[in-house]
Amino acid sequence: PVPPNAAEDDFEVIWRELIDYHNWAFQNPELADAELYISKDCVCFSNAEDRLEEYRQNEWRETSPGLTVHDVDIDVATGTFALLTIIDEHSALVVVDGDGEVVRERERRPKTYFDVRVRLLDEGWRIVEWFQRGAVGDAE
Repeated sequence: PVPPNAAEDDFEVIWRELIDYHNWAFQNPELADAELYISKDCVCFSNAEDRLEEYRQNEWRETSPGLTVHDVDIDVATGTFALLTIIDEHSALVVVDGDGEVVRERERRPKTYFDVRVRLLDEGWRIVEWFQRGAVGDAE
């Protein structure tokens, strides 16, 4: 997909676009750029960048759907910043190599709360903080 570019202040749309790009990035690491959805100032940036680089070097990619957003609550919002409470769920993770052989698997992560901050930078909306708060419980 096109990198996240929501111009409006509809933070649910903004978050869903950021997560859509995140999921696509790990399914297409050779084309992805973590800077297109995460600020370099975010603690999570180096983790995403390192994982994408590992995938590129090994010719790996994820075949699973990734994160599913269940709920977006806007705690604080301005025209250029928002503090969000997110409930999402991660599908079972399946990573394959260039031949389609499974090289890594992880069980599904149930619905989980996250505290997230997004900010409108010169380049567009970016994740600037992304912290896991705790599990909601088993997903349906």
